[in-house]
Amino acid sequence: MRAMFLLVICAVLSMAAAPVLGQPAAVAHVETRGAGPVPMVLVPGLSCDWTVWSEFMDRHGERYTMRAVTLPGFGGSEPPPGAADAPGSPWLDHAVEAVARLIRETEGEPPIVVGHSMGAVIAYRLALEDPELIRGAVGVDGPPAIPLGQQSLTEAERRRIVDDVIAPALRAQPASAWAEQQAAQRRARVRDQDRAGELIEMAKTTPAAVAVRYALELYREDLRNELADVTSPVLAIAALHDDARATGVDADTMRAVWEAQVGPLEGVELVTILDARHFVMDDQPELFDAAVAAFVEEVTAP
Repeated sequence: MRAMFLLVICAVLSMAAAPVLGQPAAVAHVETRGAGPVPMVLVPGLSCDWTVWSEFMDRHGERYTMRAVTLPGFGGSEPPPGAADAPGSPWLDHAVEAVARLIRETEGEPPIVVGHSMGAVIAYRLALEDPELIRGAVGVDGPPAIPLGQQSLTEAERRRIVDDVIAPALRAQPASAWAEQQAAQRRARVRDQDRAGELIEMAKTTPAAVAVRYALELYREDLRNELADVTSPVLAIAALHDDARATGVDADTMRAVWEAQVGPLEGVELVTILDARHFVMDDQPELFDAAVAAFVEEVTAP
């Protein structure tokens, strides 16, 4: 009887746990637009939802079939499973897995993945971890490694800086201070201040603890060594900021950072766009669209 009782208890517990522990990774929202011949998946950055890509999608309905996603935790959605202070990078891993699952379930042929900022890291990782799944990856103003003051940091040194210096400071910061910081950054990262207001409101839908967790995982990432051997086509689009007073970094400094990170990577093509800030698809839509179109033509050529 005791053995039977234990079996029943174990079965009940496993059934209760299955929906949480066994649930496949999934994006929070998918917006599909366009009916063009080239499939494309669009991934937003930190604290952004799918609408970051809305105007791009409106411009290219005849050229691409586009699926823009909102990642878990953004846009008022539930964050990924797991504590916000868990070690490692489980939320970024979850995001990569969620986008990969979407592609497997919806795309008849490998799409091109275009990711902005944090979304660029997801695009790079898909190119590295599942190159047969996608036709190519475009990273939009998202470097393979966020500069932390030294270009030559080892993986251990980078993680130590993030875990021992950056993480305690960000986690101790009041949510109101994080919101103020995000608002200031968004005003500096796009030229159109009406658009900046929209992006500020968008950021407010992501709780500070969720954004901080994703940001810390992003700071830990350094994909430069892996991208040196990437086999899937990769394009990195870099915005060279036009106003150092607004952005804090001049164009020459940004160019040097990008050339140091991406220049040595033979498998990664670098395109720079002048007079643009972080949301380059808003600041220079024609140049941005042309860069993406040229890459698409290159990777889809017979």
